Amino acid sequence: MPGLPSLSPETATHPSIRVVPTCLEFSHLAHQEQACVKICVQNTGKHTRHVRARRSSSAFCRLLGLESPICLAPGLQKVLQVTCQQLPETQAFRESFIICADDGDEIEVLCTKTCQTGKSVMLEGSLDFGDLTGPTKVSKVTRLTNFTQHPVPFSVVLEGRMPVLVTPMSGELGPAGSDSSTQKLQVELRATFPESIQGQVKVVTEGADVHDVLISDIAAQVTTSSLEAMDPASPSKPLKRLDFGLLHHGDSKVVTFQVVNSSNMTAVVHAACGLPQDFNDADRSAKDLSGFVQAARRRAKLLKAAAPPPFTIAPAQAQVKAGGRLELQVTFQPASKDSESSGVRGSTAAPPSEEPFGYVCQLRAEGPGTTLMLPLRGAARIPCLSIKPRLLQFGAVPMGTSSELPCRLANDSDKLMLRYSIAQTASFHCKPAHGAILPGAETPLLVTYNPKALGPQQTQLEVHVLTSNSTAVVWTRPILVTGLADAQAINPAEQHAQAKSLGKLQGSPSWAAGNFLMLPEVQAQFNDIPMDEQHQQHTWTLPCALKKAEHTNKRIVSDLRRNRSTHQTTARAVNELNKPQDLGLWRMRPKSPGCALTRQMEQELTAGLSQVNQPRSRALLGPEALDAIALYKVQPSTDCEWAEVNKPLSKQELESIAVGPRHVDFGRVRLSAIEARHITVFNPLRRHLHIVLATDRLPELSLTEPVSQLIPPGAVAKFKLVLNADEEQSFVEDLEYIINGSQIFSLQLRADVEPASLQLSAHELDFDFGEADSAQPWVQKNLVVRNEEPFSCNFRWTLREEASAWTVEPQEGCVGPNSSLPALIRWTPLTETPPGEHLASMTLDVEGAVGDKKMITLRGVRPESNICFCQKVLDLGAVPVGALQKAMAVIRNIGQSDAIFEVVPHDILMCTPDRARVPKGASLSLDIAMSVMVPRAISTFVALDVHAGKAAKLMVKADVVLPAVEVAEASYEFGEVSIGATTKLPVTVTNPSAVSAALTIGLAMHPQFKLELPRDSWSMDDYDESPLSVISAAATGSATASRRTSRSRTRETRGTRSTRQTGEGDSSEGSNYMLRILPRKVMKLLLVFKAAKNSEYSFMLDFKLLGAGQSIEDAVITRSVTAKALRAQLLASNVVVNFATCVVHARSQASEPHTQDLSLTSNVNRQLTLHIGAPSTDKQDGARGVFTVEPREAVLDAGDSVFVTISFAPIEHMRYSAIVPVFLDGNLAKSYLDIRVDGEGQDPSLRFGVRECILPTVPLNVKSQAVVEIFNEGFDNLELQAHLPADAVHCPIEVSFPEGNLIGTASYQLPLLVTFISDVPMSFSTSIAIEGSDGSRFPLLVSATADASLLTLQTFIEMNSQKLVWTRQPAQAPGINVRPVSWCCLSRGWLALGLKQAALQSLTG
Repeated sequence: MPGLPSLSPETATHPSIRVVPTCLEFSHLAHQEQACVKICVQNTGKHTRHVRARRSSSAFCRLLGLESPICLAPGLQKVLQVTCQQLPETQAFRESFIICADDGDEIEVLCTKTCQTGKSVMLEGSLDFGDLTGPTKVSKVTRLTNFTQHPVPFSVVLEGRMPVLVTPMSGELGPAGSDSSTQKLQVELRATFPESIQGQVKVVTEGADVHDVLISDIAAQVTTSSLEAMDPASPSKPLKRLDFGLLHHGDSKVVTFQVVNSSNMTAVVHAACGLPQDFNDADRSAKDLSGFVQAARRRAKLLKAAAPPPFTIAPAQAQVKAGGRLELQVTFQPASKDSESSGVRGSTAAPPSEEPFGYVCQLRAEGPGTTLMLPLRGAARIPCLSIKPRLLQFGAVPMGTSSELPCRLANDSDKLMLRYSIAQTASFHCKPAHGAILPGAETPLLVTYNPKALGPQQTQLEVHVLTSNSTAVVWTRPILVTGLADAQAINPAEQHAQAKSLGKLQGSPSWAAGNFLMLPEVQAQFNDIPMDEQHQQHTWTLPCALKKAEHTNKRIVSDLRRNRSTHQTTARAVNELNKPQDLGLWRMRPKSPGCALTRQMEQELTAGLSQVNQPRSRALLGPEALDAIALYKVQPSTDCEWAEVNKPLSKQELESIAVGPRHVDFGRVRLSAIEARHITVFNPLRRHLHIVLATDRLPELSLTEPVSQLIPPGAVAKFKLVLNADEEQSFVEDLEYIINGSQIFSLQLRADVEPASLQLSAHELDFDFGEADSAQPWVQKNLVVRNEEPFSCNFRWTLREEASAWTVEPQEGCVGPNSSLPALIRWTPLTETPPGEHLASMTLDVEGAVGDKKMITLRGVRPESNICFCQKVLDLGAVPVGALQKAMAVIRNIGQSDAIFEVVPHDILMCTPDRARVPKGASLSLDIAMSVMVPRAISTFVALDVHAGKAAKLMVKADVVLPAVEVAEASYEFGEVSIGATTKLPVTVTNPSAVSAALTIGLAMHPQFKLELPRDSWSMDDYDESPLSVISAAATGSATASRRTSRSRTRETRGTRSTRQTGEGDSSEGSNYMLRILPRKVMKLLLVFKAAKNSEYSFMLDFKLLGAGQSIEDAVITRSVTAKALRAQLLASNVVVNFATCVVHARSQASEPHTQDLSLTSNVNRQLTLHIGAPSTDKQDGARGVFTVEPREAVLDAGDSVFVTISFAPIEHMRYSAIVPVFLDGNLAKSYLDIRVDGEGQDPSLRFGVRECILPTVPLNVKSQAVVEIFNEGFDNLELQAHLPADAVHCPIEVSFPEGNLIGTASYQLPLLVTFISDVPMSFSTSIAIEGSDGSRFPLLVSATADASLLTLQTFIEMNSQKLVWTRQPAQAPGINVRPVSWCCLSRGWLALGLKQAALQSLTG
């Protein structure tokens, strides 16, 4: 951007602090522009440093951010800013800042600006890439600006071997201020291995005024990051893998190790744990996502029942200095198993198996650095805990006393130690309550029963298996204890009788089994029974050996065996007192709806059910909204992005995402057509989302692209679903999309794929040249292709081999749904194609159609033609060299049908028309033109190529000759001419040859000389326009001839024709002239010399013969011209008097003539005698007395002046021009000065102020008025009278003269008032006549409109809004109540005469 200086790649490295950069260049700083550059100060030492600036400001620059000392910890850096004020381009400076550390180190930062004397082309931008981590690809942009006003081409040259690519390498800069005056150069650096890159980019400019070489230095230091894990047991030994050994499920183990950064730069390390295939997916290709989709489906399947990951690492991201170490902790915590999956084991149970875990720890440096994969190994098993006995029966214990029973806890594992803790209750407690059991050992327990209340008691003493650090419970197993508290003691002999009586009273064997005290011999048998792991708690199975028990216990044992597998018996035994009561209520079952659900109702009812734990539905966006959505990159590119997308989404996060629409309906789609629909995904989260469409199972969506996007936080992404089905089908499929590589959801796609079909307006086309009415060499027909399907159809025409003369447009195209497209089929047979009938065919190929192709039959008819020329030879005779000679030939059709011909191109002959149709029996005129630049005899042919007929030829003969032009005078000597006087010499040019001649006369370099052609030297009967014309003028600097092409208008006055003379009037610049002379004609010109200053003239006048507008070599006639200008003896104030247009008065009327004065002054120191001759018009018949001069004679002393009055009295409507000669000192043979007098006569007339009187548009019954000014031009006194149209009903207008009807010399102009009013709508244009007292009539066009339409009266309503009242009468439409008002249009002339007030008074009165 403007204002950023170029940073030098030089840096200053010090053991304690480092500053980058140390040289700042501000040479490219524009005028009135302020720059701000950033520098970086870093503490590279091992101790904290205090950094300060010795001087933070100077005359031109200022250092910001270091006004006070700052503290930098080791490795930290501080960004400072250096600002430069606005300076002119010619200002240069060199300043520096000193940055100091507390250990005495100092670094100087140099700021410079060189003087720029002039801007041409500037290269802005730094190419210092700094430190990079390879392999990498980085880019920087520089700007090339052109400050000149000319385009500047440029080219880029790279100096040195560098992995650099510059785009573009060449181009052109536009002028300053244009859009192309600035060009951005993108410099891309691609580094693959560690190296130090140094080089230059040279921009070579080559322009109209710019030749310069601009240089920009490139610098970069490429390094690679290297990570190495160290063994925690031996810090100097590399770590190859981590083995956590065997743990209990639910237990955890932490291992700490270090990672060493062996590179020379700071690295950002990302750590993650996972399965090996998870990291293999990270290296997938962006184009081939089949492996990723399969892995995602596998992860999604495992995620439904997955436990927390067994391995975690912390920290997940950290920064490691160059050569530094990072300490990481890996935690192995296998998920705990449910308590139901394992129970208390007896001596006959098999020990549980070990579950191995094989994971990988990935350590990756940010950027393209080293990635370290560290294997993680571990195993887990459930605790092997045995409780003997598992059931403790204390029997009857009197209140206030206690009873104790022994128990054992055994560790059946031979590898892991068990740590346990036993929960205590109010009546039962155990000693010891916690402890540890070595592998294969057991520990005794003593359970004490101390009853607190009367009655039977049963509970569980939970034995918790703890983690290795005794902080959490990983396993729980119960010890079942029962007892009976009684007020008196019960001996053991009475226990059996009491139990039997209790069983009869309750009538529930299950309650007795849960609370009855078993006999000691039954309890001994029960302790050896293992607990079944597949049943619930308190469900026991007794072996057949218990059948041998005593008769007193048979009932109890049979009840236990009968109910050993029923959950209801166990629940009643445990919670007999809390069992639910049956209230006799019945479940209500409502009747189903009487009608079946439609497909739309079913989708609406089931839409809410599908939104549970999945993204929300999103409505379809419009085309404009979709165009505004950008496409994002295909996959993550940074480690931070990978870390975000590798984490599954929670339920709340999933429900906040919007994907839709859920049902994508393509509608009716053409077979093999490409139909597109869009879905959008909204990411409201604060992290990236990786969305992948699983199109691998849907070949119809193979053209969908992109199928993967990384959506930024808070962004909306779009996916374009492209359907291309090559089979006719009803397409209903589910499209799966994957979120973050592990969670899969689906969208429903629907489409009806149908074949395409097009209809034709005709299946046979006839092409007949005899029926065509054009002269073109082809015949064409229109064919309409209709599409009656609701989808677009692509088609293509295929012409057979025999249809090479036919063409069709368009050759291919697309017909929209329910629309049609015209096709233009043209037959262009070759010239040699014989007459008769020609057949061909073409087929219509429709994309996606089924069945045979449609075929069109083409039939062309070409009748035989026969035309010829009416004459055999066209003799043009003598033709001048270079002249365009024209002639005409007649072509006649003598055949039986219309004929079409084309003229064969010729090198010297041009024919018009070059192509035409000649009807049967008709004739056609053919214009033939020829122009030859070399004299020679021409004998050639005009050939006609006749369609379906024989060629016709006409011989053309001509003799091209070079015209011979002669100039009678040998030289032109003007002699001595006074300054201000004009002298003329005759120039006689003769063309004795038999052809016309054209020549140029060059006077462009001599403005004092010009040519004039007298009116009597040529006639309009011979020439269409003036033979003499100006072809170039020095005033315009033009060197190209521009001949006049318009014919001059002539007026005839008493048998004499007067034309506008070329070269007349005063010209301050010289001109070149072109003269055309007919064969054997003589042209007399006048060479006019007007002396303007005191000097001598001598030059050669060239007469160059022309051919085709160009001079012919060796055809130049030269004549010498000499003249000498002397000091003028008599000075005239004006030598040209122009009266313009004056009114012609009748001879009977006495009127004063028009006069103009001029002065004649003596310019010599002696007496001059003047004699003014008669005007030249006095010698013409009928023009005598038109111009008069007074006085005719005068005597002037030195410096005296005399005023001469010239009068003009025209007698006819014509133009007059005369020369008034002035003679000195009695020399009447030669005039000293000629005064030119011009004037034009005009008959008296009246002139109106406007061409047409347009009255304002008004409503009905409203008066409209306008004032038209009448101007007098030539009448003395005239009485005016207005004549209205005869049809007063259809043109109701009135005319009056507010100031009277007399006009004349006293009243130059007169107002005319036109009034119009109507009660019915009408609009008309008519003419009124103003007649004078002398019978002269002058018409005036008048237009008026009256209407009741608001649209027509819009202008009237806007201008009279304050005067209008809107009313409505009952049973009538609304109307306008107009106050008394009239419209009046006053012209500017009347207002200028101050009559506005009078007119307004007359109108309102």
